[in-house]
Amino acid sequence: MATWDTVARSTGIQGEEWVELLDPAHNHAQLADAALSHLRATLAAQPDGVLKGKNLEWWAQGVAVSFEQHIGRRVPGERCDGSFGANASKTVPGAQADIAAAWAEFADPTSGRLPLVLDGEPRISETAKWNYWRVTATSPTAPDGSSASVSMNIQSRTPGKTTVAAEVKGLASPEDSAHYKALFKQALTDFAALVAAR
Repeated sequence: MATWDTVARSTGIQGEEWVELLDPAHNHAQLADAALSHLRATLAAQPDGVLKGKNLEWWAQGVAVSFEQHIGRRVPGERCDGSFGANASKTVPGAQADIAAAWAEFADPTSGRLPLVLDGEPRISETAKWNYWRVTATSPTAPDGSSASVSMNIQSRTPGKTTVAAEVKGLASPEDSAHYKALFKQALTDFAALVAAR
C-alpha cells in the first residue's frame, strides 16, 4: 500500500492533514470511509485537480493503511488480518492480451526466470477488463519461508501500454514482505526488458 509521500503526490493531500482529519479510535473500515469522504469532497472542490480520474476507493484504502502505520497499529506490509503481503508493478508497451501471454511465458517454471517454487500449475483467467495469472508459490530464499498466494493482475490503462501488478498475500513476517516485494520488483524489471527487446 501507499506511503505518506505517495499519498501526497497522488492525492495532493499531505500526511499531516490526514493525521488531523482521521480518528485513531476508528477501525480500518471507518478510516477508509472517512478518507473516501474527504477525497470526494476535495475532488468536488477541485474537479480538475490531481484527483481527477483517480480511483478514490483505492486511494482511501491506501490512506487508511498509511494512517494505521503512522499510529503503530500495523507495520509496513501488514494486512488487516495480521498477515503480510507485498505489491510491485510495472507498465510496459503492448496490448493487454499480448502482455498476459508474454508474462505466462516469462513465468513458466522451466524458464528459470521467476525464482519461485510453484505449488501446482498457474491459474490463468480473464475478465472484460483484466487478465490474471495466479499461483501459490514459495521463494527458497525468503527469510521466514512463507508460502505466498501470488496474483499477477494485468490491465491496459492507456492505449498501447499495459500494467502488470504483482499482489502477494499470506506472508508470515515483515521480512518476507520485503523479500517478496524486492523479488517481484526485479522480476518485473527483467520482464520489462524482455518485452522491450521483442
